[in-house]
Amino acid sequence: MLTNAIAEMRTYGEGFIISDQAPDLLDDAVIRNTNTKLVFRLPDEADCERVGKSIALKSEQIRELTKLPSFVAAVYQNDWVEAVLCKSERFDHEKPFRYQPIDSNSMISEFLSGIFLSSETIEIDFSKKSFLSGWIERLDVLDDTKHILHKALETKPLDDFEKCHVAYNLFGGKKVASILEDAENPTQGMKKAHSYIDERYSLNNDALSEPIRKYIWFTIYSDERYAGVSERYKVFESKWRGF
Repeated sequence: MLTNAIAEMRTYGEGFIISDQAPDLLDDAVIRNTNTKLVFRLPDEADCERVGKSIALKSEQIRELTKLPSFVAAVYQNDWVEAVLCKSERFDHEKPFRYQPIDSNSMISEFLSGIFLSSETIEIDFSKKSFLSGWIERLDVLDDTKHILHKALETKPLDDFEKCHVAYNLFGGKKVASILEDAENPTQGMKKAHSYIDERYSLNNDALSEPIRKYIWFTIYSDERYAGVSERYKVFESKWRGF
């Protein structure tokens, strides 16, 4: 089960930390499918041989694994020419671990606010950036949309065209156009479209919802494929004109 998880779950941005004092007992997939390896002193010859070969050590270097002092490790990544020796300092500032669940909706809302509400770039800390990067990759949207979102994640400002692209594709602009087209009347259509947009990512912030709706409507209004929708909802045109 673990070996399958290592092989498959990396696609979804998941990482694994595997620590064992007897690497010779590990499944081959653990050695083969892990990128970064830290090897501390290994007294057993079989362990030295197996791990040493997996990090491209020569015979004499493999024998040295039995003599490594405390806090010294051979470190290797798959794209490195050779392993390097690293020494770490003793860590004496232990703190009890406290689990803090990720509030994904809050992080996504904060990220989208940075895109649609702020005229300046917003710094995103590493832990949030890691989560959001994985979220972007899992989105069922065009690669162009993911590229723009990754650009925003790197705190690069987006122009209005990019914001229109993100709003339309991320919040189901095609479905919004269909809702507007099928509604009994424009007022009902706008109400249903707004509800659909707000429910996509649990938007409970009118200040954020408003510009997203405007960017979606502006995209629909500017697209010749939706000429009938634009004409039918012309009464609402003043809300989006000049946006």
